[in-house]
Amino acid sequence: MPQQDRWAITHAEEDGMPILFRYRNETPVEDTTQFPFVVSILWIYEGDANSGMPGDEVLREMERFEDVLHSIDDTSAGFLMVAVTGNDRREWIWYTSDTNRFMALLNAALKGRPKFPLDLSASEDPAWLTYLTIREASNRRGIDQ
Repeated sequence: MPQQDRWAITHAEEDGMPILFRYRNETPVEDTTQFPFVVSILWIYEGDANSGMPGDEVLREMERFEDVLHSIDDTSAGFLMVAVTGNDRREWIWYTSDTNRFMALLNAALKGRPKFPLDLSASEDPAWLTYLTIREASNRRGIDQ
């Protein structure tokens, strides 16, 4: 991930539970059409009954997993654009040029590590609408940087 990357954080509610959005302020490439696939990595957890947020142990596991993900971001094969936490889930939203290459890099990064409770999906999003919708909604709401 380039050193100049800036991230923003905003809060929302879903089903009466707080949701935390962390997202890149800017796209890491000029031509986003070169990365037309959005990959969602979903981790379902049993959160606090009052807030839906992960407990300390689960949060540490998620941080270890996210550290592994940085190796993919560093290759420029894909870019982590959004992380959503709350309501018993964390979702990492990536954009990539090649889902097969992304999966190969993810599998290589996870090799020899404990299994994480992940569900992955991929779809086409050449206009980066998923990312842009979150960023624009967050900017209307006000952000913490």
